[in-house]
Amino acid sequence: MASYAQAFNGSGWRSFGGSMIGDAWQRTEDEAGHSQLCLFNDPKKIDVALLDYPEPAIRHFPNYLSPREADDLFSALLGLHGWRQDCINIYGKVHPLPRLHRWFAESGESYSWSGIEMRPEPFPVSLQEILARVSSENNVKFNTALGNLYRDGKDSVAWHSDDEPGLGPNPTIASLSLGATRRFLIRKKNQHKQSMTFNLSHGSLLVMSGSTQVEWEHCIPKSASCAEARINLTFRAINQS
Repeated sequence: MASYAQAFNGSGWRSFGGSMIGDAWQRTEDEAGHSQLCLFNDPKKIDVALLDYPEPAIRHFPNYLSPREADDLFSALLGLHGWRQDCINIYGKVHPLPRLHRWFAESGESYSWSGIEMRPEPFPVSLQEILARVSSENNVKFNTALGNLYRDGKDSVAWHSDDEPGLGPNPTIASLSLGATRRFLIRKKNQHKQSMTFNLSHGSLLVMSGSTQVEWEHCIPKSASCAEARINLTFRAINQS
């Protein structure tokens, strides 16, 4: 299925067609100096979606991990004990979260959101090499990761931004996907028609940086056709000062 990326060229939004999976987008400039996206056909390289250059920006690596690396990591994480399901209070009613989750941290940083307090656990050996690699390649010292386990297509996450105060202004978030492919939707907070869709596949990495979390929000919708599990890890740099 074809999908479309949009880039702000100084005078308005322009759409660029193509497949976001297996194709890659690269920023160039036209003769007038306007930013635009170009497609190049190497699935091992990066897909770049510049939402309104220079910030915010999304980088998508469809084949960040090799199939063997992705398979091994998915099996190791799926087999960990301690995946939990919490409840959330919405308009006075308590609902179970439609997914399981856990919180990894290097130095004991806890994580609180919507009344849920998540106590940290150390990064397992299976994640330590990936943590170092993602940190080095993005020039960010990631020290925590939120793990979400989507048991099947009935599990989801609603529209939100990763903008907790502890992440500081304009945080970089690196999101690693394992298992079943799921749709990732992102839209501008004040203009929902400005949106994009990515299919996040096994072993892919999505990096959101700049003011993405300030100006945009994202979700993983339910999928009636998905019967397999997916694990997502969002690496974050928590301010320890």
